[in-house]
Amino acid sequence: MGGKLTAPARLNAVAAGMLVHITDQLTDWRYLVDIGASFSLVPHRSKDPPATEPRLTGPNRLPIRCWGEEKRRLCFTNRTFEYSFLRADVSFAILRVDFLCANKLLVDISANSLVDSSTGDRFSLTGQPSGHTASIMLPANMAARLQMSGRYR
Repeated sequence: MGGKLTAPARLNAVAAGMLVHITDQLTDWRYLVDIGASFSLVPHRSKDPPATEPRLTGPNRLPIRCWGEEKRRLCFTNRTFEYSFLRADVSFAILRVDFLCANKLLVDISANSLVDSSTGDRFSLTGQPSGHTASIMLPANMAARLQMSGRYR
């Protein structure tokens, strides 16, 4: 070791994944299915001041403005769902944990579907690659050992 510093290395810790969507038959809108957050959102822009609650932040940790709720009717595989979505400054509609729980829907990634836990009905999801989702900085010697072991690329 002798006091020699080694430069850190960047290591992609999470391999490319899939973003999954479901399409509403009534509007032809695609909804991203995201189990990592609490509120379902629909895109909205307004010159009115945004609401003060709830306070939302995006994956980049920046605030997301929102303007209250909007009740929507969605249809997947000829089954209708009604739910109140937050109107927010987002680029696309998102189904999150609140919608899934309220409708007793489970995400089955291996079968690319949502599953109604009460009836067993399945609703097809479509996927698209997300690219690498995370990377970390490690000391060079640790990164090399992990890469050689084949655990991370």
